[in-house]
Formats: sequence, structure tokens, C-alpha cells
Amino acid sequence: MSVRRRGFTLVEILVVMSIIALLIGLLLPALADARQDANRVACAAQLHSIGQSLQTYLQSTSNNIFPVCPQMPTATHSITVGLVTIINPPPIQSVIGNVPPPTTIPIPNWVPPPNDRENAAVWDCPSDINPFTSLASGKIYPSYFSAEGTSYQYNMDLSGERLQAWTFYPIFQVVGTWVLADFSHFHGASGQASSVNILFADWHVGDARDVMGSSGLPPGN
Repeated sequence: MSVRRRGFTLVEILVVMSIIALLIGLLLPALADARQDANRVACAAQLHSIGQSLQTYLQSTSNNIFPVCPQMPTATHSITVGLVTIINPPPIQSVIGNVPPPTTIPIPNWVPPPNDRENAAVWDCPSDINPFTSLASGKIYPSYFSAEGTSYQYNMDLSGERLQAWTFYPIFQVVGTWVLADFSHFHGASGQASSVNILFADWHVGDARDVMGSSGLPPGN
């Protein structure tokens, strides 16, 4: 005697699809958060690596004087150190990596050569994925790194200074002085303390929570 098998009804199929859609809806935010956390950790590791290279530069090359560099490569302003004004100083990637910078700054889409820090991608934050419009050319780039060769801004107020001789050192000390930071809130919403990774002058990588309430934070945070 054969047993007749009953197939799924339309209602049952719709119920199953609804459950699957609900599960996917619950999982996607968790996956997005996990990806964001992973990118934040990878970014922090890159900043730590850059910090090690900068320490080497300070100790072996510059007698602990911070390099005279603009906030970003396409910055057109000059920097005055003492009585000397430097027009379009070289970007920090070139200075630390001991690689000759572009002959003219700004140059859109400048990316450090491979021998700069051994890997130019170390300057590319994994979460630097938002479009950036270059003020120099008006061209729209897919990220800060693709336009500037770096996702990280430099605290040019330290240019030409030894840390302990810096004007605001008595206030911020070494743990409150930022050196490099994400150029934008790559790791969260604007205003969140954890949305920007920061390399501090004691060479640890943290965020705004480390110095909450201090005016030593990077601009815009």
C-alpha cells in the first residue's frame, strides 16, 4: 500500500521564508558590528606599526624632533618653525620612510612608493571607504587614502618640536598628546568616542575615551 506524500503548502513556504528573513535580519547587524570591530583592530595595529617607525626616526635621525609635515599631503599651507617658514613641507609618509616626496605638493592621488614603510598599504585604514573630494583638484576619490596616500592625519603642531618643549606639553603630558589619528570617524558615528583611532605620544593606540574632556584631541572630535 503506497503512502501519498503531502507537499508544502504555499502558507508553509511563506512562513519558512519569513523565519529565514527574520534570522538574516537579526544576524546582519551582528556581522556588521563584528566587521567594524575587526577593522578597528586592524587599523590600530597599523597605527602602532607606524608609531614604531616614527620612534625609530625620532631616535636615529631627528634627535627627537618631530618632522615638519602638513596635516595631509595636499595641504597647501606653510608651516613656521621658529623663524623659518617651510612652504608645502613633505608628507610624513615620505619623511618617516626616508623616501623623496613629490616635487610639488599638492599632487592628487599621491600614494607612497612600496619602499616607504615597506608597505604603502599600512597607511590605508580598512574602514576608510567613504568618498573624499580633493580641494586641490575637485576630483572625487573613493577614500582618503586613494587621494592622499594616507587615511591618517598628523598633528602638525608638533612640527619641529621636541615633545617636552612643546607649548602644551605641561597641560597634556605624553599620554594626552596625539600624534596621528584617523582623518575621519571611520569606526562609528560622528561624535562617538570610539569612532577614531588615535596614536598618542606615549606610542599606545587608543581613542577619545583615553583623554575624554581634553582639548588635546584631533580636530573635529
